[in-house]
Amino acid sequence: MTMLKYVFCFAILAVSLRNVKTHISQETEAALMDFMRDAVVECAKDFSLNVDDLKEQHKSKDSLDGVDKCFVGCILKKKGVINEGGKYDLDRGLEIMRELIANDDDYKVLETTSKDCVSVNDETVSDGDKGCDRAFLLMACLKKEKEGTK
Repeated sequence: MTMLKYVFCFAILAVSLRNVKTHISQETEAALMDFMRDAVVECAKDFSLNVDDLKEQHKSKDSLDGVDKCFVGCILKKKGVINEGGKYDLDRGLEIMRELIANDDDYKVLETTSKDCVSVNDETVSDGDKGCDRAFLLMACLKKEKEGTK
């Protein structure tokens, strides 16, 4: 059962960005999913997770409960969203999105949310530059933004 909790992380990464404050286009969602895919596969191997389970759970689960913070950190570090110092790299995140997202309305929504969540860099973390805690805080912020509860 614990392993199943880990598979929800991929769903949270995609769903958190996909449904932020308003729905983004399917084209943007697909671009984000394609961008994350290789890091998810690599990190799933590092954490002995089944990629097929990740894909299946992507459709049904939207919770951070039981997700390994370092699995989240692994994915976001591989993509440069969390830098080597363990901090959320807003500039790199915006650069990535600008390259991936053709729809200006989608970009603006995600840009605003990304900027709102840069405050995670001010939070105290217990893992230093490892990036696990910060990545998890970032995902929690994106989830809160999505739900409009921040």
